[in-house]
Amino acid sequence: MKKIIRYILVLPFAVAIAYWLAGKFGDTIEEPLRNVLFAAKGDSIPDYAPVFYDDKGIPYVVYATENGITPGKQYNATIVANFALEQAALYDSLKQPANKQAFDNCINWLKVNATVSNDTALYRYAWRQAWYPKVPAPFTSGMTNGMVMQAMLKAHAMNADTAAWQLARQLLHGCFVSIDSGGFTIMEPQGWWYEEFAAVGVETPRILDGHIFTVIGLLQYRNQQQEPLAAIAAEMGLQSLKYYLPAYDAGQQMYYDKYKKLADRKYKQVITTQLLQLYQLTNEAVFLQYYEKWTTPLKVHYVKRVLAERNKTGALLLGLLLIVCWLPLYIGLKLLIRKTMKPRRKRY
Repeated sequence: MKKIIRYILVLPFAVAIAYWLAGKFGDTIEEPLRNVLFAAKGDSIPDYAPVFYDDKGIPYVVYATENGITPGKQYNATIVANFALEQAALYDSLKQPANKQAFDNCINWLKVNATVSNDTALYRYAWRQAWYPKVPAPFTSGMTNGMVMQAMLKAHAMNADTAAWQLARQLLHGCFVSIDSGGFTIMEPQGWWYEEFAAVGVETPRILDGHIFTVIGLLQYRNQQQEPLAAIAAEMGLQSLKYYLPAYDAGQQMYYDKYKKLADRKYKQVITTQLLQLYQLTNEAVFLQYYEKWTTPLKVHYVKRVLAERNKTGALLLGLLLIVCWLPLYIGLKLLIRKTMKPRRKRY
């Protein structure tokens, strides 16, 4: 009976602490826990695009088979540019030479692998991507131009690299090449859409985050270089985005592409972060409006989301947190009772 009373006494405190910890750290802890569970079963979470690094630290991807297409080992300029920007940010904060070297190696790779013609640069992918089978190889990507543009502007700022500045300008010119002419831009009266997977004569998926990455790159170019062409390309991209945003609205969720594929947890975070960045760059209320609307489900407390989604890993995590919080409270109460109830020695 005494034990039961102790359980009851500490349980509300344990629940309250576990609830607070889950709200603060649940999303951070859940994915590592899921990996541990899969490893314990001798399995792994499917990763259709694991990233590796060559002897120069350049990332490459080994793409799995999807839709009957096996891209295999491929270098992807978008991923190289993103890794370069990550290394630059680490170098800015830590000043570690290894981060600077990794950044420089990626920048050199991006310079060598750009396709430049008539002062216009694009990245052409000779391999066939597996997610949208209608888009054949070779294809090009507005998202790639936008990401590499940001990396080249960073290289110019860090190293006074005139070749990087020149490539950034050539990538900007690439935004003025329509899909029909071998580029990635869909030019319409309502604006320009920068396609993530583009090829001549085929239906393209109009991926939301890919277009936004390009627009952000153009806005950064405009702000840093005061370049009129960047201002034009950015404004045309913003016009198209504002026109099409309602088509990506799925209530408190968002669609990933024009085929109404819902964005998963990763891309919800990506797209909402992009919208906040766009609002900060443009001060246009429409981006803040969609940011607030689409982040509402992400702000729901972790425990409530776990219950609503019937998330098994999340439920296990809640149970573990409850045990971790309950056990020291129970032991502490037990020790306190022993100390206070210790019999006094008789005096004679």
